[in-house]
Amino acid sequence: DLSGHSSGELLTCVRPPMRPPGPGSPEGDRSFHLPDFVAGRTSRTIYRADMLEHREWWRAVREIAAAGAHVRVATDVPTKLVVVPGKAAMMPLDFDTQDSNNGLLVREPTLVGVLAELFELVWERAMPFSALDPPAERPGQGAGHDVLALLATGSKDEKIARQLDLSLRTVRRHVASLL
Repeated sequence: DLSGHSSGELLTCVRPPMRPPGPGSPEGDRSFHLPDFVAGRTSRTIYRADMLEHREWWRAVREIAAAGAHVRVATDVPTKLVVVPGKAAMMPLDFDTQDSNNGLLVREPTLVGVLAELFELVWERAMPFSALDPPAERPGQGAGHDVLALLATGSKDEKIARQLDLSLRTVRRHVASLL
């Protein structure tokens, strides 16, 4: 938990797998805001570009940027990452899950410095969010489209549910609507 580090810049990298915010997600339709421990500090966040193809993510990132965060977008974000330079960093133990409860908290100054430098290298190559156009509405976009794409590869319902972080019931509803 980095909330105890109440001062200093916050550097964040965001990449899949993550469920798009909005209807059907645990967050529901609530508006998006920066966590309380971010208040009063400079925040820079890099999102992987393919996340912003989902209109829900686009809206969420737009609101976060409007709240004062500096946001950029990169085609390659190597890991999910949160860094308070000179103090601490957190990264996932498993890159293929969105479980934020299984992370590695790093306090060793050299490693925190290396992770902050990794962030800076990606930040330099990333494009400002404000320079991007919103995604166009495309038919078939969203969870139903993702379920269909995974079905086409031969994946079973259970595997699709795990991969998209959806309930098995939700996956089966999408499958039933396709039939």
